Amino acid sequence: RASYLSPAELPFSSALKAELTRGRLELELFQELRFSVIDAGQSIQGTIDRLVLLRLDGQVAAAEILDFKTDAMLKDDDGALHDLIAAYRDQMKAYARAVGLMYRLPADRISTRLVLLSTGKVVEV
Repeated sequence: RASYLSPAELPFSSALKAELTRGRLELELFQELRFSVIDAGQSIQGTIDRLVLLRLDGQVAAAEILDFKTDAMLKDDDGALHDLIAAYRDQMKAYARAVGLMYRLPADRISTRLVLLSTGKVVEV
């Protein structure tokens, strides 16, 4: 929670980080959020493990999608990490697209990260 209230630590552009410091920042947390949206005639459905909405003066200004993964991997295996990120990239893009549609957010205001439970790492996708 503290990292969200200090926008400098968030995985967004410097312009968005600066914007998030200019007003009253509130967080809204969803866990196991099921969604179903239509994008260009195609259905996107899924369950987001954790969605954090960052509201600035009451309006959704940005979002972070966190997906928890239990894949076994060694802590310092960069090749396996790269492969894991690649394996989940399309899923996370679909989640980001859905969140963008649901909350009318452009892609640059949506962060997607994997929480790797076997290594304790949190990585951007």
